[in-house]
Amino acid sequence: MPIRIMEGSNLFCGSAGNSLHLELTELALPPLEEIYQDFHPGGSPVQHEVGLGIQKFNASFKLAGWNEQVLALFGLGATVAEDFSAYGSIKDKQTGVIQSATCIMTGRLGKVEPEGHQRGELQHHDYAIREISHYELLIEGAEIYYWDFFSTEWRVNGAAQNAEERNALRIT
Repeated sequence: MPIRIMEGSNLFCGSAGNSLHLELTELALPPLEEIYQDFHPGGSPVQHEVGLGIQKFNASFKLAGWNEQVLALFGLGATVAEDFSAYGSIKDKQTGVIQSATCIMTGRLGKVEPEGHQRGELQHHDYAIREISHYELLIEGAEIYYWDFFSTEWRVNGAAQNAEERNALRIT
């Protein structure tokens, strides 16, 4: 089994976003986590955990210094969702082959947190992408995850995960 390590990353924020490769110091894609609820039926001596869906998607990143273009994407007045495109280089440590990773998200910049300034140290800003309504993750162009809130489509490795439910609910 190959050991593949993310060695570099880049991010573009908003429709007119510029490359942030020289400012980006940290990037965290949305964690995937199911929603569970405990269920203890009256006829069972043992409680059971029931999976009910997937937690909302949030992503975060950290930039060195001040970036006015990214800062301007924040605010309740910024009602339009923005596109956030992240790119990574994944290196196979055995063969040295580099693969591309692409993550496309549509959401809103929901958090801007400047670190405290100290003379002689680089100040960073922590950002969070919230209200994500579209998410795609691809490696070498192959789809790993695809989700869209408005179409309710959810795919893993290109295979529909909720097609039967969408059909039952007459969602086209």
